Amino acid sequence: NIIFTENTNTQCSMEDKLLGENDCFTAQMLLSSFNDSSIHANNEANIEGNVITVPESDFQLLKQFEIDTENCEKPVFDDIEQGCAQYVAGYIANRYSNKYPYLSQINSNDTNNWTTYISKGHLTIPSENLFKAVLQIEHEFKILHGESLSKSPYVFKTLYEITKPKIEKLNVPDEVLHCLIRTRTYIRLNNLNKQLITKQQKQSDKLKKIKFTN
Repeated sequence: NIIFTENTNTQCSMEDKLLGENDCFTAQMLLSSFNDSSIHANNEANIEGNVITVPESDFQLLKQFEIDTENCEKPVFDDIEQGCAQYVAGYIANRYSNKYPYLSQINSNDTNNWTTYISKGHLTIPSENLFKAVLQIEHEFKILHGESLSKSPYVFKTLYEITKPKIEKLNVPDEVLHCLIRTRTYIRLNNLNKQLITKQQKQSDKLKKIKFTN
């Protein structure tokens, strides 16, 4: 099981240990999986037990993604695992639209999900190459992580090194590729956190019922 905890030197009950939805990302991230030297080359892992502190810059990345997509008609982090490639590609295309305009499409004749988001200004139609890159990342991501998140070290670097040679001809800049990988990983992390919160809440409710009946 993946568990996210806040640092504490005091004993507390199970109910006290329950993390609020907003606490999960501002607390700790699992294990040494995110101790990625390719992104934080000068930062030594701050390992405390089985958790590692997440750099503030990485929290901002996910926070911005959630803000940018919060007004989409579909709940972003409920449907994201099924249609992840579209969401991520649209977000990245919008984020880098000024620096790398060729990663976006100006016009599209497709009458699909993208028309829902264009008028809102949160997501942009990705170029064909960017979308192909995201599909490749999604394929490799699922092989690497399965239905959870790999506990192996350097997962960002590993996924980058696996994916980079396969999308070399798509002309996707390294910083964009790194951002794609981080964003996709945090989406999975967020979903796992939400599942954990739901599970813990059910356990808490069960304990309350037991206490009430005793």
